[in-house]
Amino acid sequence: ADQGDLVHQSARVISVSQNSKHIECVLEMNGKVDSGGTPLQVRVRKAYLWDLQGTQLKVSYQVTNESGLPLDGIFSSELNIMAGSSEGGGIGCINEKREFNLTEDQFSEHCRQLQIKSPELGFEIALLPKKEITLWSYPLETENASPGITYQGACINLGWDLDVAPGESADFELGLRIGRTVLKKIG
Repeated sequence: ADQGDLVHQSARVISVSQNSKHIECVLEMNGKVDSGGTPLQVRVRKAYLWDLQGTQLKVSYQVTNESGLPLDGIFSSELNIMAGSSEGGGIGCINEKREFNLTEDQFSEHCRQLQIKSPELGFEIALLPKKEITLWSYPLETENASPGITYQGACINLGWDLDVAPGESADFELGLRIGRTVLKKIG
């Protein structure tokens, strides 16, 4: 759970640019995170780099510790996806040769390459973090009078270990490739 006010801050648009291959948008947030009861000032800069064909996205994060004390913990990014309930759908941690059903709570450490697939919607997404991540996945569900709980999608949290000295920054990068056959079947 987030501790501090950083997550509640609005992101400011720093720049938007386009060339013949990409569109880039850079956002920035400033706020505090709680580290053992001490609020630490932090700046997070996030850059989206889309290819103009719409099949690849690179998301870069820079976490800067603007306080006078070390910052350690986990930096996490959330991806909500409305797919994955059918047979053959789900998420896989490729380097661990493990597949997960997105309709159940999941946890995996040391993931370097992930694949999300949805046969019912006909797509696959490869998540390619530059550094190892920890994966948490939870189903997004609604409760109805009938037939009961309905699966809507999944919340996927990707976490990177964070250890940043005062005045220093940590950089994280996540590549996404979108297509029908992004990666070979796991196993």
